[in-house]
Amino acid sequence: MEADSLHYWWGNPGSNLTLVQIGMRAFITFIAAIILLRISGRRSFGMKSPFDNTFVILLGSILAQGVIGNVEFLDGLMACLVLAVVHRLFAYLSIYSGRFGGWIKGEKILLYKDGRMHRKNMRRSLVSEGDFMERLRLNGCESLDEVKIAYMERNGEISIIKKG
Repeated sequence: MEADSLHYWWGNPGSNLTLVQIGMRAFITFIAAIILLRISGRRSFGMKSPFDNTFVILLGSILAQGVIGNVEFLDGLMACLVLAVVHRLFAYLSIYSGRFGGWIKGEKILLYKDGRMHRKNMRRSLVSEGDFMERLRLNGCESLDEVKIAYMERNGEISIIKKG
């Protein structure tokens, strides 16, 4: 393919891209993003933990830069490929190392147990009593008397274990 033809379809970073060039970059980026998400694994969208959200935000940001021509397209793809491999590697390592998994993904935080709210942990988790009671109601509990234990999970959700 001639350089002029390639430039017509692809453009150069830093130059004003045409709609055709942006469209072509967007099309290839879409395919690349699907491949990258397959490399990183399903958890990158399913788990919604800070670990996974960080990857998704970075991936989107870097790929967008390539679409609009702020960076060399292949450089952006390489950066995203490295992020996808590192994400998958860290997820894999966290399976075999609880310490590493806790460092990367965080730990659950006790919010309520044995009839008592753990207010220090609630402050640390930025959960107000109103937030906690809302989550209780959304889990089908009308009062704290129905709750055995509650945690702020690693993905930021509050899990409620009912008595009995």
